[in-house]
Amino acid sequence: MFKIGDVVQVKSGGPAMTVIALGDQVECLWFAEASETFRRDMLPAVCLEPVEFEEAETGDEDEDDDED
Repeated sequence: MFKIGDVVQVKSGGPAMTVIALGDQVECLWFAEASETFRRDMLPAVCLEPVEFEEAETGDEDEDDDED
C-alpha cells in the first residue's frame, strides 16, 4: 500500500509524515513544530492516507499577458 519515502497523514488529521520503514505497522517520521524536534512512531496502515500535493504555480503565465 505505501512505500518508503511516501508522505502520509493520519486519516483524522495531523502533520504530514514521511514513511521510513514498513513491517507489521508503518514507521513514520515528522517534524513537530511546537517542540522543534523530529518525531517518529509506528502506526497501523489502515489509519493512514497519502498526502496530495498541489503543483506550485511558477508565475510565468502572467509575464506573457503583460507584453501587449
